[in-house]
Amino acid sequence: MESNTKKTEQNELKKINQKSRFFAFPLNPKSLNQQIHVLGAVPHSTPRGFTLVETLVAIAILLVAVVGPISLIGDAVHNIYYVKDEMVAINLAQEAIEAVRQVRDSNNIAGVAWLTGLAVDDYSVDVGKLIIGAPVLTACPGACTPQPVFFDTGTGLYRQGIGDVATPFSREVEISDDIASPFQRKVKAVVSWNTGGETGTITVSESIFNWQP
Repeated sequence: MESNTKKTEQNELKKINQKSRFFAFPLNPKSLNQQIHVLGAVPHSTPRGFTLVETLVAIAILLVAVVGPISLIGDAVHNIYYVKDEMVAINLAQEAIEAVRQVRDSNNIAGVAWLTGLAVDDYSVDVGKLIIGAPVLTACPGACTPQPVFFDTGTGLYRQGIGDVATPFSREVEISDDIASPFQRKVKAVVSWNTGGETGTITVSESIFNWQP
């Protein structure tokens, strides 16, 4: 009797397997519930956030990627302003040399001694005085230090001793007689400036001669 019961159960199971081919594997009475659970399971994963170490690494990479270019841009902007001021300083130094030449040429044209107003000394330069016919060179009392340079918006000139806009520049002109010659003088113009905390100095030297026979 027991043998017939087992045989009947096996036949019933075989029929169920034939009708349930959509399953990936044959049904087993002992694991039927488990197989149905597996086949009907929906994959599920719990969302995972960033760890503290990952966050710190990401911030470090971001800082390297952002701060580096910003620093380079800042240096480039500073260099642009520095070069701009350097060009102005070169022109101011050359202007001082030209002012000394102007005095020499004016002396020769007027028929006076070519060194009139060009004694061995230190000077400040104000080319704006040419407008009113006043001497452009002013001897410094005692030891001369570089005098501040101002911008005069009225004349559009850089001037020493007068002007309504302060500039980062200072200038000094020195006339010397290195070889003790009555026909030659050495002129040295020194211009200093400060751009964003960085100082610069330009020195232009030239010898002038008496071209009047």
